[in-house]
Amino acid sequence: GYYYDFEDEGSYIELGAESVIELSDRIGLVPGATISYADDYFGISGFNAVGASLSLPIALTDTATLKPYIAGTWGIDNSGQPDEVYGGVSLSVGF
Repeated sequence: GYYYDFEDEGSYIELGAESVIELSDRIGLVPGATISYADDYFGISGFNAVGASLSLPIALTDTATLKPYIAGTWGIDNSGQPDEVYGGVSLSVGF
């Protein structure tokens, strides 16, 4: 996606891909990767970060899915982007 910061007057583009690996009819494994390119975003221009993620969506019912995940981002070439690792759990319910 494309993001613009009105306060900093800079922008960046982030591209990502992921793929679902079916472990069973109700559980999947979803690895993903991202890369971002900054355009005068906080004084940085060029490729500034890469990311990786892994989630495990579990279909609890036909309309409810529990998804634990872990992800991280790493700065590229002194971009000033901090390295971060984070995780969590989401619950989505459709109506």
